Amino acid sequence: MVSRYVQRSRALRTLTHSLTYLLQAYFQLEKEEAEQIVAAFHSWDVDGDGSLDFDEFREMTAYSNPALPPKTMMKIYKAATPETPDGGSQLNVLKFSQVTRCG
Repeated sequence: MVSRYVQRSRALRTLTHSLTYLLQAYFQLEKEEAEQIVAAFHSWDVDGDGSLDFDEFREMTAYSNPALPPKTMMKIYKAATPETPDGGSQLNVLKFSQVTRCG
């Protein structure tokens, strides 16, 4: 007869292996999602400067959601972009990733 200690130990080991597997699968999905987001960002960064200006953002948004009103596009862009020192605004890949994952 197997003691309760041994049974619990086996159950804990099985649980640990299952959780490890699930965490690995989750982080793999996270990595793949991040890679897709970065690739999407770079495909819309037409001038290759590492950020999306409003025109690039508008093109991307119009492609992905043609029914979105221009005012709403502007609100989303302004909310997602800090103002640059010269008074402009640009959406970098990090902020794009954050906005994409929330949206």
